[in-house]
Parts: sequence; C-alpha cells; structure tokens
Amino acid sequence: MTHDPHDFNNLSTPVKTHIETASGELFAVQGEGSIFFSKKLKLENCLYVPTLSSKLLSISQVTKELNCVVLMFPTFCLLQDILTKEIIGRGTERGGLYYVNEVAHKGHTMLTHGTVTRELWLWYRRLGHPSFGYLKILFPSLFTSNTETIKCETCIRAKNHSYFSSQQ
Repeated sequence: MTHDPHDFNNLSTPVKTHIETASGELFAVQGEGSIFFSKKLKLENCLYVPTLSSKLLSISQVTKELNCVVLMFPTFCLLQDILTKEIIGRGTERGGLYYVNEVAHKGHTMLTHGTVTRELWLWYRRLGHPSFGYLKILFPSLFTSNTETIKCETCIRAKNHSYFSSQQ
C-alpha cells in the first residue's frame, strides 16, 4: 500500500474499497495497480491509499510475488531469493517497524523510498563514513543548496578523545 500515486505504473479501480488498521481505523482505497522496483521486478495488486502516512508491505504478498523469504532480526530484516539465496532487499527497524531501505534485482539496487537525505546516508554508511568533501566529489547530484548535513554520532564519538578517557 502506498500514499503516492507516482509509485504506480498503472492505476485501476480497486477491488477493495477500504482497509482496516490494527487499531480498527478505516482508510479508503482509491486505486489498485502494479509498482515497479526495476524493469523486471514488480509487485501486483498494490493499493493506493492517499491518507496513509507511510508505505506498507504485506509480507505474504512480497514473499509470494518475489519468491523470497523475509528474515527478521532485532534491528534489521533481509529479503532473500528462495532459489538463488541472494539477498534482494534490506530493511532497518525503527520504533517497532521495519523500513525496507533497498530492493535489488540482478545486482542492481533500487531505493524503495529514496529521498536525497536517505540516499546520502546509505552511501555514507556503505563507504565507511567518508568525509563530505569526498561524497560531494562522488555524488555531486546529491548535494544541493538544501541538502541536510549528516551528523553521525559514531563519527563524533570516534573523534572525541574525552569520551574514550571517561569510559576507562
């Protein structure tokens, strides 16, 4: 389910008219269609619910359509192809929910909800916390006049000598 109509390749009249949340709240379904993560990777029967505040995945739908298993860990989750055993998706746990950060197909990674800040954080972590000067050289398209500066707590603690001396 998504609140963004731009996620859909095609949008048609939905079979369901409403969805109900765990708290019993009803939301109107205004469309149904396919969402492509890549040219060959798509989910069918996705619902367009404009009043949702987040995009939601049905584990049963994802595992059936992508022929994968979902491995849940305390701080992250993985989507793994059943046949090849390849990791095709990753997510992180925040506030009791798992947020899928990326989905891959045949070695190509697609951010599932890629804001510029999230994509910047993703590359920052993948490359081992490089300086922003280096990131600007590698990814100039991610740096605009309104790009947020990343404040990495790990890097701040690693550079703070008083933090380590107080821990001994």
